[in-house]
Amino acid sequence: MGSHEADATRDVITGTFSINLIPVKNLFDSDAMNSFIFKAMLLKLSYCLKNVDDRDIPIELPTRSVVHCPRVYKDVPIKIKGKEFMSNLIEFELGDLDIILGMDWLCRYNGEIRCHSLENDSGRACNPLEAWKTETH
Repeated sequence: MGSHEADATRDVITGTFSINLIPVKNLFDSDAMNSFIFKAMLLKLSYCLKNVDDRDIPIELPTRSVVHCPRVYKDVPIKIKGKEFMSNLIEFELGDLDIILGMDWLCRYNGEIRCHSLENDSGRACNPLEAWKTETH
């Protein structure tokens, strides 16, 4: 899914956050079981992607076809609103997005996607990340 499809879908949230001060386009997707990183981001982030697990990971797409992903990047530091969240990201072709955070990430950090109100009191759209809340244990 690309950012244009995500913008047209009501059950996902897009936004921008940083990994080691590099802005990344993100999709929070409660339909995705795993979290992913786009191959093009790997060059930009190579200095902070130290823990790599090379293995074949079959991922079933919504079309029921299977894509084989070659590796997992572990303990990637994602910063949202000043807090750092260590994340495991599977290398994948994501279109024009940089990162997809799925249910594995949302469950790990007790994340909530609150889509019911993305407008503030003035009637303007809010930043989608403002509508997202997480608590760490």
